[in-house]
Amino acid sequence: MTCEYMGISYSKGRGMLEIMEKQLGYEVVIRKTGGETGGSTTLTTKGADLLKRYQEYEKRVREYAEDIFKEYFFEVP
Repeated sequence: MTCEYMGISYSKGRGMLEIMEKQLGYEVVIRKTGGETGGSTTLTTKGADLLKRYQEYEKRVREYAEDIFKEYFFEVP
């Protein structure tokens, strides 16, 4: 996912990553400084694990929210 896709500037995205890495205490991405073709970033092993865990967390929260929404608004007491 790119900063452009998210609607934020590159500097904003870079700053967010730096804050996250500082708070976590480990690198999330490997940065490659660019030349003519530009730089790139790839996830570290810990970064990939963090992403996987976040996606599972997000999925479970969404499922719970859907279940409780149905309970409050679609089930007859």
